[in-house]
This record gives sequence, C-alpha cells and structure tokens, in this order.
Amino acid sequence: MQKMREENVFADVIVTSPPYNINKEYATYKDNKEEHDYLDWLQNVAEVSLSILKQDGSFFLNIGNRVPHLPILIVERFKASGYTLQNTIHWIKSVSIDPEDIGRNNGLRNSNNNDNISIGHFSPIVSDRYLTNLNEYIFHFTKTGDIKIDKLAVGVTYQDKTNIGRWKSATKDRRDRGNLWYISERTLKNAVDF
Repeated sequence: MQKMREENVFADVIVTSPPYNINKEYATYKDNKEEHDYLDWLQNVAEVSLSILKQDGSFFLNIGNRVPHLPILIVERFKASGYTLQNTIHWIKSVSIDPEDIGRNNGLRNSNNNDNISIGHFSPIVSDRYLTNLNEYIFHFTKTGDIKIDKLAVGVTYQDKTNIGRWKSATKDRRDRGNLWYISERTLKNAVDF
C-alpha cells in the first residue's frame, strides 16, 4: 500500500483479513502483540489504506472476535483514521435451528425428526466463562458512509415466492441477503486452494 501511495495508485476495493492477535504461528509476523501495539498497527493500516482508496471505494476488514471487545476498539481506530463504518456483516460459521423455528415450506422440515438442524464449523472455546464464537465480523468502511452498493449481486431467492410483487422493491425472485452471511468451510477452502 505504501508503494501505491508513493506512485499515486488508487484502489476501488480493499479486502483483508489481518492476523487476529491470537498467538497464531506465522513465518515472519509475531501474532502476540500487546493490545495497544496491535491497535496501533491496525490504525496504521487504516491510515495508509485510506490514502489509496478512491473517494467512492470500499474497505472490507474481516476480523475475529475471540477477545470480545477488540472488534469494537478496531472500529474506533478506523473511524479515528477517517473511515466511516457503513455496514457490519456477520460471517456465520455455524448455526443451529430448532424444528419449531423452521418454516413450513422450505424443504428442511422433517416431520419424523425433532432434532435441531446444525450446519457449519467452528473451533470450540473450552471455557466456563465464554460462549463459543460462531461468527466473525466483516466491517465495510467507506470514506463517506453513503456509497451505493449492489445488494442483489450477492442476493438470494425468496423462500416465500408470494413476497415477489408484495414489496415495491421485489420485482424479481431475488432479495437482499442482509448482513448475516453463512460461508461454509468447504466453500472457503475451495476458494483459497491454488
């Protein structure tokens, strides 16, 4: 990013998932900084990235939440650097649904089975104080907070087809996915396998 800044090259979109400061082993990076040093490091990332982001660009930051308050502090550092938090996306890694909460017409309900339906993956937290984290954050930052996005580009079809036409915006069988995204481990691994 520093080289891009020196050469006046600007980015439309930046997507990153930096180390989470959870003592993971990397070849050249120490992932066990003191909290204030980690936040300073990410604030530097925010400042440099802001300088190379186009005025109507977007910065997507994926960050874990093993330390519950850390994502909030990171957002504050990005805001202090000049960013506006436009959207918060929750990357759902695992979800369990009780039978009575499943819609009648979606093909998931099995009248012979009263067990919940669980999908996804997670790393359990062995603690009697903390719940297991089943999501990560994807923060969508922009310079102004008013950047238009194509919500239907990652949209989904309507489960209840009677909604098509019921809502003024529903002119076809595609709706906004919302800010809860389930991305399976298999999909993720296939996307990064080279």
